[in-house]
Amino acid sequence: MQFLNTDTDAELITHSQAILRAMTDNRKFPSPTPALPTVLDAVTTFAMAWADVTDGNPAMNVAKNAARGILVKLMRQLAGYVQATAKGDTAIILSSGFSIQPTTQLIGPLPTHSNFMASLGFRRSEFHSNEMTAFSAH
Repeated sequence: MQFLNTDTDAELITHSQAILRAMTDNRKFPSPTPALPTVLDAVTTFAMAWADVTDGNPAMNVAKNAARGILVKLMRQLAGYVQATAKGDTAIILSSGFSIQPTTQLIGPLPTHSNFMASLGFRRSEFHSNEMTAFSAH
């Protein structure tokens, strides 16, 4: 769902429409939450608000950003529904039009310091090392 944070306005509209097309009449998702017509209304409202911003009117930009926020919220809810319904099945998730996040891969053991030294500091929750001085948030 990284696209919700990184897409331009036009890309968000395109991605949202593609997801709606993929989920419409998709038997793997019998009762989407939120309902697809609700999400479609949000996409339409956002697309119209985006089109109205062309003259640079600040009030129109505020309206567009508010409409984007509503669409993003609904798309996050829809993604949650897809994830819960698919139960981790990649093929089912992909059939919704949503992409999958890459899995975390371990990078292996990190190198160790051979000459690390630490000592307590003068203040409470302070220590010193040959690398840095740190303070606890306590």
